[in-house]
Amino acid sequence: MKAVHLSCTATSYSVTVKAKMRPDDEVFEQAVSHEAGHVLVAYCFGISVREIAYAIKSEFDGRIISAIADPSGAANEEEKRRHCLVASAGIAGEVVGKGTYDHVNLKPGNPDKLVVRALAGAGLTDFLEPAKEIIQRNRKAFDRLCSALRERYPAVREQIISSGQPGIYALLDKEDLDKILAGVTPTGKAKPPRERSRAKRSNKAKNARKRSSQEPTGKAKEPRKRT
Repeated sequence: MKAVHLSCTATSYSVTVKAKMRPDDEVFEQAVSHEAGHVLVAYCFGISVREIAYAIKSEFDGRIISAIADPSGAANEEEKRRHCLVASAGIAGEVVGKGTYDHVNLKPGNPDKLVVRALAGAGLTDFLEPAKEIIQRNRKAFDRLCSALRERYPAVREQIISSGQPGIYALLDKEDLDKILAGVTPTGKAKPPRERSRAKRSNKAKNARKRSSQEPTGKAKEPRKRT
């Protein structure tokens, strides 16, 4: 498994698939937890993800890619750290999903490694543990994402074979990802509900007092039935 960076409007974290216009099932399976890790951590930090797809460039060049937005040129240190966590989440996803990661990811020229080097002057494994912790805190969502990729793969596989043409074949688009990863956070805790405005709370209290003043007096309320 070799990670390859594709140039596009967003960073594409990818895993090479040795294919002749025919997806390699074994390598696809190796890519599942890797790509799921990238995408889940990106969602945790609100970083835009366009899709997870099977990209066929030529007869001998097929890749599973996750199109994830690059940091802006004006990114502050915290934003850079988040993107480093996203880059390291590929190998972190492999550790969570399979117990270990493929050390080919640490070879020179690996796109994930280059991202971390450029943004933090650090190594890919320097962010491995915190990225892994985020995935573990959101383990149910991570498992849902891996399952969804596996469920969608057979149909996309047949589409690629029947087409026999280069192109981008979506496995999960943004709408799919939004549903699967709704509510994920770096801490694994659901976001608290929005606090209602004081005006709404005040109106509710006034209505309650108004109803109370209209109740007939002189009658004792019936005791609540016990169950």
